[in-house]
Amino acid sequence: MKRNRSCWPGGSYHLGRVARVALTLAALPISLRPSQPPTNPALNALWVNSDQVPNPLSDPTGSASATLVNNAFASGVNMLYVSVYSSTPNSDGLLLYPDSDIENLINLAHAEGMQVYAASGTPNWPGDGCAMTASPMSRMTDLIMYNALYPSAAFDGVILDVEPEPVDSQALLTLYQCIQTQLQGAGMGLSVAISVSVLNSPPVTGQTEAPYRQIVDLNLNGVVAMGYRNSAGILDPSTLACTGNGVVCVDENVIAYANTVSRGNTIQVGLDTDDNSSDPEETFYSMGQATMNAVATSVATQFNAAGQVFGGFAINSYQDSYLSGSSQLPLWPATNPAVGPSVPAVNGGGVVNSGSYAAQGVAPGSIVSIFGTNLAASTATASAIPLPTTLSDVTSVTFNNIPAGLYFVSQNQINAQLPFDVLPAGSGTVNIVVTRGTGTSAPQNVTVAPASPGIFTTTANGLGQAFAYDNATGAIAAPAGTVVGSFTTAPISVSSGHALIIACTGLGAVTPSIDDYVAASDGTIRNSLLQPTVLIGGVPAQFVYSVLSPQYVSEYQIGVIPDPSTRTGDAVSIQIQIGGVTTTDQVTISVAP
Repeated sequence: MKRNRSCWPGGSYHLGRVARVALTLAALPISLRPSQPPTNPALNALWVNSDQVPNPLSDPTGSASATLVNNAFASGVNMLYVSVYSSTPNSDGLLLYPDSDIENLINLAHAEGMQVYAASGTPNWPGDGCAMTASPMSRMTDLIMYNALYPSAAFDGVILDVEPEPVDSQALLTLYQCIQTQLQGAGMGLSVAISVSVLNSPPVTGQTEAPYRQIVDLNLNGVVAMGYRNSAGILDPSTLACTGNGVVCVDENVIAYANTVSRGNTIQVGLDTDDNSSDPEETFYSMGQATMNAVATSVATQFNAAGQVFGGFAINSYQDSYLSGSSQLPLWPATNPAVGPSVPAVNGGGVVNSGSYAAQGVAPGSIVSIFGTNLAASTATASAIPLPTTLSDVTSVTFNNIPAGLYFVSQNQINAQLPFDVLPAGSGTVNIVVTRGTGTSAPQNVTVAPASPGIFTTTANGLGQAFAYDNATGAIAAPAGTVVGSFTTAPISVSSGHALIIACTGLGAVTPSIDDYVAASDGTIRNSLLQPTVLIGGVPAQFVYSVLSPQYVSEYQIGVIPDPSTRTGDAVSIQIQIGGVTTTDQVTISVAP
C-alpha cells in the first residue's frame, strides 16, 4: 500500500447498508499523510535541481536516485522538491524527463515515506500569464497528465520557484491563483518559494497588505521563504524585534503573520549550500554541515521561544550537502543527520486531527497525526485490523498510559487512533509518550475535546477538494474530469435530492460504544453521540446520519442532503459544526443546479 495516499486496507471497496435510511456507507480512501510539512522538525525538505551532477533523472548509471534517497532519508529529510522539466518531449509527449526515471525516483522516495513535489517555474512566468497555451499552465498540464498516467508513482504536489526581478507582485499573485485552481481541480496541492525581494515588497498599489501576506492568505500547501543567510540573527521573544542580518530577521515578518492566521506550519525556512562566491553571506557552502545545523537549531530555538510556529527547513541543494562526502568538500558528509540524540521527541502542539491538521484539540476515537523527531527507525504501515499497538521499532504510543492503535510510523510522523476512553470526562488535557528502542519521549500535553472534526481531502492537507460523494452515483463531488484516484467525479446536483456522504474524523463518542483498534464492521450502526451540522456554501444541509465507517478504524461518515437554495460552483465550501467547533471554509465540493 502506498504510504502517502492509499486506501485502508487493500484495494476493494465493500458497501454496507444502513437499515433505517436508504443510503450506503462506502469506504473511501483516506490520505493518511499530509502534503504540508509538520511543525518544526529537523531539516525536512531538499531541493533537487536539474543542473546538478549527477542529476537523478538523467544519470546514465541509474544509481543517483537511490543514493540521493538513501542519504536524504538517513538525514531526516521527508520532502524532495525535484526539477523535472525537459525541453525534449518524453515518450508520452510531455516536456518532462523520461517517465520511467521519474517513476523510479518517486517510488524510491515513497517507499521511505518521503513526499515528492515537482519543482517548476522561471522568472518569466508572471509575465506569461494564465492562458492555457502559455508556459506556466502548459507545464502544469504536463504534470497533471503524468499523475493521471502513473497514479501509483504520482507527484504529491507542485512547488513553484518563480523569482522575477524586478517584482511585479500583482502578476505573481495572479499566477499563483491560476495555478492553484488548475492543480486543485486535479487533486494536487501547490507550494511556492518566495525570494527576499518578495518578502520585502511593499503593498501593491491600491492594497493595504504586503504581497507576502497575500501569498500566505492563498492557503497554499507551503511557502518556502528563501531569505538565504548563513547566520541566525537575534530575535527578541517578547517584541519580535530582530538584531543582525540573519535568518530570523529576514523571515520573521512572514512567519509572524502566518502565525496570526494559523498558517505558521506552512512556512519553511530556506537554507542555501550552493557555491555562491558572489554573495557568500547567504550560503553555508564554505562553512559546512556543523555550522548549518547549529544555525538551524538557533533559528528553531528562537522562534519557539517567541511562540512562533514554522514548518521546518528547505535546503538548497542536494549536491553539496547530500551527495558529497568527498575530499574536496570535507565539511559536507554524504548524510546530514539532525542535531541531537535519536531519542524520540513529540513537538509541542504536534498532535492534530489527521483530516484538518488544525490546532484545535483532538477528540476521543479520532485519527490523529503526531509530529516530532526520531519517532521511528523506519517507515511502516499497519496491514490489518485490529490496528497494532507496536509497529517498526515503536513499542508504544500512549495517551495517559493507554496504548494507541497505530496506522503508520516514520521518522517525523505517526498516525494513530486516539483511544475512545482516553478521558472519561470527554475533555481536558492528556499526555502523550512515544517509546521505541532508543528511548522514551518526554510527555507532551494534548488538549482533548468532545468533538474536533476534520474533513478528509484529496490534497491530504486539510484544504481543497473534500472526500465527499453522491450516494446515488458514487461520484466524488468534484468538477467533472477531475482526477481523484480511480473514482469518477461529478458535481452533486442540489435539485436531485441525492445525499452527500462526507468522510471525516473527530466526531467523538458513538453509541453503541466500540472497542479501540477495530472498525465498525460487525453490522451494528454506531451513531455519533453529538449530531453535527453541515454547511454547504454557508447553507445548512438536511441531516440524515453521522456514523462510524464499516471499514476504517475511526473514520466517520456524515450523510446529508444539500438544500435546494445552496449556491452552485466548482469550489463551494463545506463545513462541519459540532461541539462548538467549526471546520475551515477552505474545504470545498462541486455543486450543480
